[in-house]
Amino acid sequence: MRKVGSSRKPFAMMFVLVAGLFISGCDSGIHFKPKDWIPISNLQWTKTIGTAEFTVLPLGGLTGLPGTGLEMMVTNHSNQFPMMIVDATLKTRKGNYQAVYWDSRPFQPGETRKSNILWEFKGPLLSEVLIDPVEVSITIRMAEEQQKLVIPMEKF
Repeated sequence: MRKVGSSRKPFAMMFVLVAGLFISGCDSGIHFKPKDWIPISNLQWTKTIGTAEFTVLPLGGLTGLPGTGLEMMVTNHSNQFPMMIVDATLKTRKGNYQAVYWDSRPFQPGETRKSNILWEFKGPLLSEVLIDPVEVSITIRMAEEQQKLVIPMEKF
């Protein structure tokens, strides 16, 4: 004896699974690039501040993520002093978010290295946090001096 509707259950479950994958796979995400930086490709921008050169990738990600990161290449063009990142803040209309991770190892004179800064949001998702205006503020120490690199961002 066959139950009515039992042949539809696998089809319905497959439909829900495929629809879920389709919706999540079509999330174009949210992406921001630095304002007034020099583009070196479709997804990289560069700027030199003092003796430090920064090349960054877009800030953002999928809308449902609970955090984001900024990936960059940093070059210390100084002949004498190491440089290091000591703090980073993400500022948006929604609030200020302190970075939970950054590479705190010093960049030695002449060194180029990849560095990441990560932010986690306790509760809100990326789509609820990255709302214009968006700005990244990175505090850098070189010798005994500290300076802030402020990066206004724009949606692209």
